[in-house]
Parts: sequence; C-alpha cells; structure tokens
Amino acid sequence: MKFKLIALAALLAATGAANAAVDSGGVSGDGTFLASLSYGNFAAGSSASFDLGLSYSQLASWQTDINTTLSGGASSWFRSWNLSTGQYSGTGLTASVIGNYGTVLSDFNAAATAAGATSTAQLQVMALDGVGTTAGSKGIYASANAINTTSGAASVIAATSNTTAGGLNSTTVNGFFGAVNTSGTHLTATNGANLATAGSMAYFNNGGGMEKVAQTSMFDTNGQYNGQYAAGSTTFAGQQQALAFFNQVTSSLTGSNKAKLTAIGYDFDGDGVIEFDNNGALAGGSEYGLWRLQGDVLTFAVAAVPEPESYAMLLAGLGVMGAIARRRRNKSA
Repeated sequence: MKFKLIALAALLAATGAANAAVDSGGVSGDGTFLASLSYGNFAAGSSASFDLGLSYSQLASWQTDINTTLSGGASSWFRSWNLSTGQYSGTGLTASVIGNYGTVLSDFNAAATAAGATSTAQLQVMALDGVGTTAGSKGIYASANAINTTSGAASVIAATSNTTAGGLNSTTVNGFFGAVNTSGTHLTATNGANLATAGSMAYFNNGGGMEKVAQTSMFDTNGQYNGQYAAGSTTFAGQQQALAFFNQVTSSLTGSNKAKLTAIGYDFDGDGVIEFDNNGALAGGSEYGLWRLQGDVLTFAVAAVPEPESYAMLLAGLGVMGAIARRRRNKSA
C-alpha cells in the first residue's frame, strides 16, 4: 500500500497535478469555484465538472464590484466562460484563456443526448468555505436557494457539524473534490475539466452526497421562481434558461436553523433589497444576477431592466424623432 501511494504521488507530480488545485474549501475561503453539469441519479448518469479559476474568497468581491459598476452608470455586469475553449471574460477584464477543458462539454452533451436526458440536465455552480465553528464562519456560493434539505439542513449549516454526512468539510465532499482533482484535464491544466459516470467519486450525483451540500438546479422547469429562474427552450444545447445565484452563510450554531441567504445582484429600484421581480414592478425583469448556458458559453450577468417610465420616454423620443424626420422630408419636397 505504501509503495502504491508513493507511485501515485510520483505520477501526479509528473503529470502536473500541482496545477489543478481543485480545493473543497477545507482551507478557509479557498474553495474552488466549480461548475457541474449532470443528469441521471446515483445509479446511472454522467456529470461534467469545470474549474472556473476562482475561489470562494474571490467571489466575495463580486457584489462590491457589481455595485460599483452599476451605480457608476453601466447597464450590466457579467462574467463569462467558454466551456470548450477555456476563455474567460467579463466587465473590466481582458479576455484570456485560463485553462484547458478539452472535449468534456461535447462529451457530456453526447452522453446526455444518447441517454435522452438533454431536457433534464442540471447545472450547479458552487464554491465552499467549509472551515469554522462560529456563526458566519462557513458558507457556500451556489445556484440553489436551499442547501442540504434532504437531511434537515443540519450538517451543512450548523457550524458545529462540519464533517458529518453532507457537511461542507465531510468525507463525501472532500472525496468528490479529490476525485475531480485527479481526473480529466485537471491533471495537466491550471483550470481543467472532467467527465464522470455513476459509480465514480467524481460523479456529482454520487449516492446523494453532493446534492446534500447544494441542490442541483434543473434547467427544464416552468416555475417562475423557486430557487431557480427559467424561461425559454427546454433543449439543453443552446437553451436560454437562467438560474439565480446566492451566498449562504452559517447564521446559527443550531443545526435546525437556516443559513443566511443573500442573492447576488443589484438593487435597481433602490428599495434596499435585491429582489426577483418586486411583484412585477421591475417590468418583468429581475434584480438577481442570472446564470445562463448558451451553447458553449456559461455566463453570469446582472443587467438593468428599463422601468415602464423608461419605455414611455423611449417611445416618446422615437415619436419626436419620427416627426422631425417627416417634417424635413415635407420641406425638401
């Protein structure tokens, strides 16, 4: 056994595993930002995981950056990853290739198509901070509004239950991240990707483990809002649906209590709260930042939605311009 471990360590060193650095959040604030696509259940299915090149602590700066950008007059703020080419871009960033995702996305799409599961594929983006024993010390950024609901939310949320089943620093979580870290292009790229199937520890739906940490969010849903937001096509490839994004932080030492939940977005109407649609007052739009996967491109964007008065002013302005154009034509005639 000792010889096998030494041989494995040598192999990982030779293949550049030190570049992968897919971290489960066992070090405070250092959890890797991972996007996972999946279909099926623990007995059958596939999942694809992509290292997005950021950590939990870096995501913590997003809200401040969003506020600064949009309060300065910009109409949108975004971050975008091409899951085929590895290119990363966004507001205030110079587009660059941050890693090698290989053919993982196309392989996943092919597997989902073969299984007839393209309309039920799921997306989860998450970064963990699994360290701490005080309220507010642990947290997760995720595209789900509920965590560990299958076990009463106790083991994830309670700061004193850090390593129990489904906990942020549990054997299941660490096993998943560890298996991801040593497969696919994670072995050779700074930010890589991998495809996993049922039975593998790197499979997202590995026996109900990772879903206890953060629920997967289904693309194919017609619900207006239930922790997820969806609209448009029911086809996985090129779909137009979107998911909200939340930060969830331990708010109590009591396991049965819920985490403090904060949506990532921008308070466009200035009422002090980031809301889904303010009961329709946002002209059918949302103050929430939304995740979309369109073809190869995964994007998180916060965008201003014009208020009804803005539409009225726009239409009035177009009317005036049209009247001026008609007057000029009449004079020239």
